[in-house]
Amino acid sequence: MKIYIRYLLCFSVWAASLTASFAQNAEEGKTLFEQNCQSCHQVHEDATGPALKGIETRRPMDWIIKWVKNSQGVIKSGDAYAVELSK
Repeated sequence: MKIYIRYLLCFSVWAASLTASFAQNAEEGKTLFEQNCQSCHQVHEDATGPALKGIETRRPMDWIIKWVKNSQGVIKSGDAYAVELSK
């Protein structure tokens, strides 16, 4: 019984720290979005840039990451979707 309680306690501490980490990452992501993306993008409707909802169904995640890190590089690579977005 003591071992079970020890495992339960360790799991609880681990879960609490993981939740705090996710919350911190979510806040950092929100701040990054507000500072760098929100002026052109909305979630559900097109603005200057396309709506972001469902982007993972339109492009693969590796493409999205490349685009976010260096959109001009993706455009210059000749990627047809990126070139069209830039127009």
